[in-house]
Amino acid sequence: RTSIQKIAEELHSRRFLVIDRAYIVNMKYVMALNKQEIQIKDGLKLPVSRTRLQYVKREIAAYFTQMGGQ
Repeated sequence: RTSIQKIAEELHSRRFLVIDRAYIVNMKYVMALNKQEIQIKDGLKLPVSRTRLQYVKREIAAYFTQMGGQ
């Protein structure tokens, strides 16, 4: 059995982000971060764990800054 963290490490990309012990998201599809959930392009809302919230905010901000609004 492989953990989510291990899968994320194998992806070798800053584009993928572990937001909860059950979810990895591709930041390319993130539309919004509200309180403790991420909304992706299809409207689905996924929970962000409290322990990862600050990390997720920093990573998403860095990703979108790097992408320059592309």
